[in-house]
Amino acid sequence: MSDPLVSFVIPAIAVDSYLLDAVASALAQTWTRLEVVVVLDGATGGELDLPADPRLHVVRLPERCGTPIALNAGVAASHGELVARLDADDLAAPDRIERQVAVMLARPELVVLGSSVTVVDHHGERIRHLAAPVGGDLRRTLVTRNVLTHSATIYRRDAFDLAGGYDRRCIRMQDYDLWLRLALLGEVDNLPEALTSYRVHEGQHSRRTPPWGEASRTVLASRRRLARRLGSPAAAQRMRDAVWTTAQFARHTGLRRPRYLGRPAGGDRRGTLLVTTSDISLDVIYHGQIRHWATHGVEPLAIAAGDTGRLAEVGRREGVATHALPLARRPSPVDDLRGLVALVRLLVRLRPALVVYGTPKAALLTALTSALTRVPRRVHVLHGLRLETQTGAARRVGLAVERLVARVSTETVAVSRPLVETCRELGIPIDTTTVLGEGSVGGVDVARFALAARDDGLRAALRARHGIRDDEPVIGFVGRITADKGIPTLVAAVEALRDRGLPAHLVLVGPDEGIVELPAATRRLLDGEGFHLHGPAEHATEVMSGFDVFSLPSRREGLGTVVLEASASSVPVVVSDAPALTDVVEHGVTGLVTPRDDVDALADALEALLVDRERAEAMAAAALRSVGERFDQADVWRRATEHLLGHLEAAGVRSGAA
Repeated sequence: MSDPLVSFVIPAIAVDSYLLDAVASALAQTWTRLEVVVVLDGATGGELDLPADPRLHVVRLPERCGTPIALNAGVAASHGELVARLDADDLAAPDRIERQVAVMLARPELVVLGSSVTVVDHHGERIRHLAAPVGGDLRRTLVTRNVLTHSATIYRRDAFDLAGGYDRRCIRMQDYDLWLRLALLGEVDNLPEALTSYRVHEGQHSRRTPPWGEASRTVLASRRRLARRLGSPAAAQRMRDAVWTTAQFARHTGLRRPRYLGRPAGGDRRGTLLVTTSDISLDVIYHGQIRHWATHGVEPLAIAAGDTGRLAEVGRREGVATHALPLARRPSPVDDLRGLVALVRLLVRLRPALVVYGTPKAALLTALTSALTRVPRRVHVLHGLRLETQTGAARRVGLAVERLVARVSTETVAVSRPLVETCRELGIPIDTTTVLGEGSVGGVDVARFALAARDDGLRAALRARHGIRDDEPVIGFVGRITADKGIPTLVAAVEALRDRGLPAHLVLVGPDEGIVELPAATRRLLDGEGFHLHGPAEHATEVMSGFDVFSLPSRREGLGTVVLEASASSVPVVVSDAPALTDVVEHGVTGLVTPRDDVDALADALEALLVDRERAEAMAAAALRSVGERFDQADVWRRATEHLLGHLEAAGVRSGAA
């Protein structure tokens, strides 16, 4: 079109089905004097899918520049006297431009005109009608709130240029800021008809940006400027600004739903959300079990965690939706506040009937936010108590947190009975605490570990990696490398064995979460001969068969799943007398138990099993039978699934279980 009156401007970050539908709706207008300008903001590929229409022009930005810059580039490339906006995921009614042009030509004092919209979902199905305010001139309402839907507007190009275009500081709310500046030049109004279909979906940019920072400050300044032009008292505008700021924060946190979503039905909660502090916990603790839940009636199911890079892959593997949260294990007031806000928003958006949470940080924040957002069933999975090895203020805070989480949760599922008894002794409420079966969260895939135990190649690979001869005994450890796990005691015990003339090697498998905090003597030994830091393993089956004895001299444990995995691998075990460990290891029958922090006793027990291999093998065989009877994965998963389905039924949700 050589002489268009109207230019549609559509910025996009990808050429997808949404954009193609938006462009098609713009080109299908009953008003013919128009052009369509598509701005590809860093988008690559798919351009050939755009229709071959002489009215369509494409502006390519080589890298992602952001919405304000993309919009300014689109307007700069346009030729019409009037600029019509359309988002890349929305649809324009066929007669939209014809209706809006008629009003703009009849009312030259108007600088921008919007309309009501029809809110639709990602499939294009109608959600609701969102009526726009109308009144001839809406400038006095504009200093209170945004009265225009950006994707439904048309404005004068000359006024746009005089106002200075979109402010690049406004990565969000750039439309509201522009209307406030355009209102200094003329009137603002809406048509009552719904002339645009406004699409709501998870990828929506406006739904994931925070209401603070430079954009908010810029908008507030523009509101005050227009209020002064209209003669509004400064005090009155300050009050309006305070209300607006509060409303924006409430919307971002989920305490207030956006107007375009309407009010939720009272009984529309459904599905389950599983939350942990880190995606590593989801990957390791719930490997395979999440898919099992989802395929046995616990649906829809979603997972959320702090994302270290594994979250998306875990979601693909388990076949569920994922949501990254700004969570970190270490305390941080700023990060914790961000996590709290993110959780509230997620819970309000998903409206689950059941939330399951475990690991300390996630447990606290999710318990509070799920109670705040009135999730009917809130299940806390208690893996252990970090406060058992804490002292002073840290212990007092930890105890207060555990008591709070227990009180706020609908139920606490502890991973072992000794853990429940410890809670009782510490004064943590246990009236809603239960243990499923013998305990455990995920159980042990006994068949998989037994198969790996017969793989001589795995044993040879571990020894070759660390330069250990076949005739030298290997003591193994799998877990976090921290003092809580008894690493100083274990290292000293192995050094004692070497001093006795036994050429034992210690292989520590797991992430470094505190080596620098270990005693200097321990760190020196770890740098010496016979001690090997293996790093994390993808799965415990990779290393278990390389051990002659497994040891976990932990100061505290919730259950000690890794001990069960060693037993499933037919590796004899030596553990500390931490209550949960004595529940899974019967001294002298399925392994040996020594006092916590007792180096000599641990060295003696390790030596006994390394020297008397017949006794060691008998204990390993008994332990294998015990694990199969008490903690087989299939039984643990079945119990957990039935338990979750019971919670969903209690919440009034019909499951998809056959």
